[in-house]
Amino acid sequence: IPTMRMPRAMHSATLLPGGRVLIAGGVSGIDPETDRDGAPYAGLAFDPGKALACAEIFNPQTETFSKLESCVQGTDSATLQNKTVAPAIASDPTFGALIAGGITAAGSEAVDSTVLFYPSYTGSEQAQ
Repeated sequence: IPTMRMPRAMHSATLLPGGRVLIAGGVSGIDPETDRDGAPYAGLAFDPGKALACAEIFNPQTETFSKLESCVQGTDSATLQNKTVAPAIASDPTFGALIAGGITAAGSEAVDSTVLFYPSYTGSEQAQ
C-alpha cells in the first residue's frame, strides 16, 4: 500500500489530466504548543499551527507519491506560498492546476495566494 511522502489531514486533492492526483496543504498533526503566528490554540479538531505548505502527486500507474519541489516538513522550503489548511484546487487539461485560498497557520485568516501548475509540470519528469 503506497503512503504519502508527508502524512496529512484536512488537505485537498484533485484528479489531473492523465490520471495523476495532486494533493496540497493540510495539517501534519495536533500540538497545543505549536506556534500559530500569535493566535492561541482553540482546541480545534485540526491544528492550523501544524499546517503544511507542500504539495505532492500520486501516480496510480506506479502507485507512488512524489513531493513537488524541495518541500521539507517544518521548514520554509515549500511548494505553496503559505502553510495552508483546506485549499481549493481546480484542474484543466489546457491551463493546468490552480491551488487557491485556504486557512493560514494562524487559523484566523484566509490565504490570499494562488499557485498555478502547468500541465507539463504535473508530469512524472517534473515531480521530485
